[in-house]
Amino acid sequence: PPMCSEGAAAVHFAVARDGRCAYMFSIRQRDDVTSTGLASPDPIYFNTPGVALVTWNEGLKAACVEMQGWASTSEAQVLLDAIIQALKAHHGSRWLLDARKMKVLKQSDQDWITQNWLPRAAAAGLKLAAIVLPMSMVTMTNVEDVAKVAENGIDTRFFPTVEKAGEWLTAPRPVA
Repeated sequence: PPMCSEGAAAVHFAVARDGRCAYMFSIRQRDDVTSTGLASPDPIYFNTPGVALVTWNEGLKAACVEMQGWASTSEAQVLLDAIIQALKAHHGSRWLLDARKMKVLKQSDQDWITQNWLPRAAAAGLKLAAIVLPMSMVTMTNVEDVAKVAENGIDTRFFPTVEKAGEWLTAPRPVA
């Protein structure tokens, strides 16, 4: 979903169910963002090939991010804000980050994430974050550092595979 003014048109992209790179788009009013009626079960909130893909996965009831490489500061901020948009649109509380192909974060980006984005994500309802470990040890240190610094009430866990991360996100939890 876009960042647009009240009543402005919004463009939504969806990948075909068979996984081919066939895209469709529909123009909706801002009021209709949460009920796009797209054919895809996983609405796309951000898609920049080589950077990242942000979708809503209905089966996991989670905002899902597939990192595909390095993100500039502006790309990182837009893709992270897309996660908040997905959480708000679906009244979600879960996030799955597939960081296997993620590249190193600049210190200023790490600071922005911990000081700006994480508090806003928590305020939007984020409670559980499942992170698939990056292949790069340096990137893994970046991700772990951000998770350690963040004191925001988000339960963050690390996993070797997307499947394990998804299992944890959907596991029954005791009612508090």
